[in-house]
Amino acid sequence: MPEPDGFYAVSLKSEAEHNERISVPTVAYALCRDEVDEWTMEMVFRTERPQFGTLLEAYGFKVYSGLEVNEATVYDFSHDVEIVAKADLFGHKGVTQRCVLRFKEDLSHECELLALSLAKEHNPGLLVDLVADVASQTIVVAPQATDGAINTPARVVLTFKLSDGAVLKLANDLLESGITHIDLTQPRMLTVVAANGATRHYELRLQQSQTIGWTLGIASYEYGSVPVPVEASASSGLPLTFTSTHPEVATVAGGRLHIGCPGTTTLAALQPGEGIWAEAKPITRQVTVTKRPFAVRMRDVLYKAGYPVVPQYEYSNLAKDADTASIPNPYGQGCFTVKDAEGRGVTMPSELPVGVYTVDTVEGKHFATSCYTVSPQPARFEVVQADRWQVKISVRNADEALSGATVLLGMEKRLTDSEGNAVWYLPAGEKYLFGVRMPGHAPATVEVFTEQRNIAQTVTLQEGTIELKYTVASSAEGRILGPAFQRLAPNSEGEEVYVVPASGYKFAQWSDGKLDNPRRDGHLAQSVEFMAQFSREQVLLRYTAARGGTLKNGAVEQKVDYGADGPTVEAVPDSGYYFQGWSDGVATPVRTDRMVKRNVQAEAIFGKYYTIPATEDFELGVLGNGWYSESKGRSNNPWGVTAQKQSELDPLDGHYAYCNSDAMGRNGRTESYLYTPCYRLGNAWSGDLIVSFDYGSQNVNARTDQFWVELSVDTGAWVKIGEVEHNTRGTLLLTVAGSELEGKHTVQFRWGYKAMWAYAVGIDNVVVAKKSNEKLSLQYVADPEGSCTFDRLRDDGTLDVPNITAIPIEWKCLVTMRGMV
Repeated sequence: MPEPDGFYAVSLKSEAEHNERISVPTVAYALCRDEVDEWTMEMVFRTERPQFGTLLEAYGFKVYSGLEVNEATVYDFSHDVEIVAKADLFGHKGVTQRCVLRFKEDLSHECELLALSLAKEHNPGLLVDLVADVASQTIVVAPQATDGAINTPARVVLTFKLSDGAVLKLANDLLESGITHIDLTQPRMLTVVAANGATRHYELRLQQSQTIGWTLGIASYEYGSVPVPVEASASSGLPLTFTSTHPEVATVAGGRLHIGCPGTTTLAALQPGEGIWAEAKPITRQVTVTKRPFAVRMRDVLYKAGYPVVPQYEYSNLAKDADTASIPNPYGQGCFTVKDAEGRGVTMPSELPVGVYTVDTVEGKHFATSCYTVSPQPARFEVVQADRWQVKISVRNADEALSGATVLLGMEKRLTDSEGNAVWYLPAGEKYLFGVRMPGHAPATVEVFTEQRNIAQTVTLQEGTIELKYTVASSAEGRILGPAFQRLAPNSEGEEVYVVPASGYKFAQWSDGKLDNPRRDGHLAQSVEFMAQFSREQVLLRYTAARGGTLKNGAVEQKVDYGADGPTVEAVPDSGYYFQGWSDGVATPVRTDRMVKRNVQAEAIFGKYYTIPATEDFELGVLGNGWYSESKGRSNNPWGVTAQKQSELDPLDGHYAYCNSDAMGRNGRTESYLYTPCYRLGNAWSGDLIVSFDYGSQNVNARTDQFWVELSVDTGAWVKIGEVEHNTRGTLLLTVAGSELEGKHTVQFRWGYKAMWAYAVGIDNVVVAKKSNEKLSLQYVADPEGSCTFDRLRDDGTLDVPNITAIPIEWKCLVTMRGMV
C-alpha cells in the first residue's frame, strides 16, 4: 500500500514455517489528515500455501469485524474479507477505517537454469558444442585443446533452457537463447527471474586453455657466457614466469637466460592463468654450465735483486677480472718449475741473484677451480741489480763445508745450504755482525762492511770439546732463556743466557755465587755446569682501622710468601657506629686474603648511626653527615655534590648529589651507589617509614640505563623498593611497611645508577621519617601586627572568606626543619 494512502501499521503474517509480512508503516497523522476510511488490499499468496491464518495488527487500535480479532482468528479467503478498525487517535475520536482483503493466486516462482551450452555454430573457433555443468551456481566453461577455442570472447552467444515462465538477465539486459552476445572476457553474473519475480543468480566464467612454447636452442653453456634470449611464450600472450632448481647455475630474468656457476639446473616456464585463460601446463628445460678453460703464465717483468720475488701472473680467457682473487697461486699448485741460467732450480718467493730465469710447466700438471680449468704456460723473467748487494757467508770446519749451520744477523737466522752457504742481500755502506752456530762446534762471529759489489766471506768453525750447561733446580721456580747447552772450543767465548723467574719467585744467584743476569761464560779449560737458584717472593699485608672502630687483634702488618694466605682479621665497630666496609672494597668485617700475590693495604671504615627523622639537602657541598658513595663499574665514577648542570641534566635545588655517566665516555659503563647513613630504629618500632626525595634523570636507553632505590634492614641484603622514571624531574615518596621493620634495629637506603653511556642523574632534599597522619594549620601573621589582613579567595579570584587567621590543610608532616613549624 503506498505511503500517501495513509494506512497506519498494518502487517499480515502467515502461519507457514517462514513468515511473510506486509508492512505499511505510515503514521496515524496521515489517517486524520486525509480522512481515508475505506480501502481494498489485493493479497497474492504462493500456490503451495493455500491455507492461511492472518492477523491484522493496528498498534494503538482495537480491531473488530463482528468479533474482536486476535492471533487465533482464521480468515476465509474464498471471498473478500472485510475488516473494520476503530480507534481514538491524537485527539480524533471514533476514527474508523475499513479494509477489504481479496485473495489472488501467485505466478510461478521457479527460477532454475536447466541447461547451458556454447554452440559451435554461434561461436567461431569452437570445434564442438560446449555443454556446461549447471549443477552449481558457479559455472565454468573450459574448452579443452581438442574442443577448439573461442575466437571472440567478447561476443559469446549462450544457448540455454530455463524454468517455465522464467527469463535470463545480465544486469538489466534480457538475454535470448542462441541470439544475444555477451562479453565473457571477465566473469559475469547471470540472473534467472521467475514469473513471480523470484530470482536465482549464477556466476559464469570462461576459462580457455593455453600452451607454452619454448624453443631453447642450446642446453649447455660455458661459465661466463653472455645472456641469451629465453625464446619462450604462452599461446595466450600472457607473460611467463620462470623458476630454477639451482638459480646460482642459471636463471631467467628480463626475458633472457643468465648463465651462472658451473653445474646443472632445471628451468620451468609457468603461466598460472589470468582472466579467461586457465593455467598452462608447465614446460621444463635442463641447462648445464661447464667450467671455462683459461691459460696462465708468469709475467715477463723485471724483479729487484735482494727483494723476495713474488710471481705475478697473466691470465687469458677469464670471464671476469675479479675472478683472479679466487684463483689459487699457480706456483703453489706445483704447475711450474723455475731455473736459473745454469739450469739450477730455485724456490719462490725468495731473494734471487741477478740473472734470467726460465719458467717451465710440469708435464700433465693442471688444476681447476670451481669455475675454471687452468692450463699453465711456459714463461721467463729477469732479476736486475738494485740497491741491495749479495753477502754470502760460507761455513766450514777444518775438513768440509757445513750444511745446516745457523747464521744469525740480528734477530734473523738462516741455515746454510748443501754447499755451506747462507745468502743475504743488504744495502751498501753498512757494517754487519754475523753470528755462526753449529752443534758440536764453537760459535763464531764475522764482521762484514758492505760495498756496491757482491761479497763472499768464509767462516771456519772449531770443533767444540768443552760442554757448558745452564740449569735450574726446578722448572716451577724459573727457566733459562737462551742456549742452555753449549759446546765450546778451548779459549772460545760462549753465548749469553738469561734467567727468567716463575711467578712468585725471584732470581737469587748462580751455583758458583755469581749474580750476573744475563750471563756469558768463555775461555773455559773444562766442561762445567751452572745452576740458577731462586727464592720466594714475599708480599706485605697491612690492616688498620679508621675512626669508629678497631681491629679485634689490633693493627696487622705482616709479610707472607707469594701465593700464601694472609691472617684472619676482624673489624669491630665502637658503640654508636657500624661497619661500612674495607677501603679496598671487601664488604665483610671478617676477612682472610687467600693466595695473596700483591701487597695489601686496607683500612676498616666505620659509620656513625643516625636517628630518624633525618634530612639531607647537600648544601655543605660535599657528601657529609654519614653519606658516602661506592663505584663498582668499569670506570671509577662515584657520586658527588654540585650546584652545576651535569651534561643534559639541569641543576636541582641549590647543591645536589649527582652521578654523571656521560663524563666517562662511550665505554664508561658506570655502576655507582649513593648511601645514606645507617639509621637506628629504636626499641619496638611500629608504623610505616617513608623516604622522600627530589630527583632528576636524564638517560638515553631505557633498556640499559637504570636508576633505582634500595633498602637494607639490619645490614642484610639490599632490596629494591622503587625505580626512578627515565628523563623526568619531580619528587618521589616511597613507603616501607611497618611490618617489615618490626623487631628490627637498623635501616639504610641507597640509590643505584647503572648506565653504559648516558647523561646524568641527581637527588636532593632527602627526608627519612616515620609516617604520620597529623594534620596542620597554616597561620598568617602580619609584621608589624595589624599592618594588614588576609582574605581567602576562590579559584576565580573573587572573595571567599575575609579576614582569615588560619587555614587547616590536608598535608602530612614529614619532618620539622629549618625552624618552621
